[in-house]
Amino acid sequence: MVQDAAVDEGQDRIAEVYREQAQTMWRALFSFSGDREVASDALAEAFARALRDRGTIRDSASWTWRVAFQLANAELRRRRTITSFEESPYEMPSRYPS
Repeated sequence: MVQDAAVDEGQDRIAEVYREQAQTMWRALFSFSGDREVASDALAEAFARALRDRGTIRDSASWTWRVAFQLANAELRRRRTITSFEESPYEMPSRYPS
C-alpha cells in the first residue's frame, strides 16, 4: 500500500507539471527547434519517460524540461547528420584503377 501511494504521488506530480507547463514547454521546444513535430515528439517522450522514472525524479518540472530539450536537440542533430549525408554529392572517379 505504501508503494502504491508513492506511485500515485509521482503520477500526480507529473500530471500537475503537464497541466501547468506543457503548453509553455511545447512553445519553447518549437522556438528552439523550429519544427512542430520535433516539439510534439520531444514533449510526449519527456513526459512518458517521467512517468516511467517517476520514482527517481526529485523535481519533476526541471527534469522534464531538461529531458525534453535533450530529446529535441538529439533529433535535430540526427536530422542534420542525415541531411548532410543525403545532400553531399558523390562524384565517380574519372578513371577506375586497373
